[in-house]
Amino acid sequence: MHEYSSTSPESIEQITSQIKKDIDKSSITLLNEIASVKSSLQELSTQANLLEESFIHTTTPTPQPTFPEISIDLPGIRKVALDGSLKLIFENGLFKYDQVLSAEGKQTLSDLAYQLEPFVGQIEIAVYGFTDDIEQTATLLDIQRALAVVKHITSTSQIPASTFVIRDAGDLPAPYPNNSPSNRMRNRTVILIITRGTASEE
Repeated sequence: MHEYSSTSPESIEQITSQIKKDIDKSSITLLNEIASVKSSLQELSTQANLLEESFIHTTTPTPQPTFPEISIDLPGIRKVALDGSLKLIFENGLFKYDQVLSAEGKQTLSDLAYQLEPFVGQIEIAVYGFTDDIEQTATLLDIQRALAVVKHITSTSQIPASTFVIRDAGDLPAPYPNNSPSNRMRNRTVILIITRGTASEE
């Protein structure tokens, strides 16, 4: 800070001029400091945004697909992905009559069991038996067919009976319309619904 002792007009003018210069210098210095602070704040804001994006990217869980690992690739089986489960519909009837499996039906079930064996202990298989519209008078035939399928699979593979749950088809529609002899044969079947978990967890 400058000290001035002269009080002459020229001295006063000099003092005033000097004060203005000092004020101007102080203002410039202050403005520079403000600009520097603003720049630092902007840099901090940018870094904070980058950290936030990095955090979101690394902590957001990857959505898990429903059944990517279970690959059923067999002719004559139609796959329908449901919410958290997989429905298997057989394109040809599995039974010759009553609960007697056809030779083709046995082979299809054995091939399917082979592809499902690696998932023992990880899945539950619900079995729904069906009849055609002529056979519907037969009491419990749908349940007997579901049991026949489970018996065949468990006796010809390493899949234990505890993997299966027999379900009553109830009011579920048959897989195919009963409008021809061939479609009636196709409805002599079961539908399998595979879900994660085991039957013992229920």
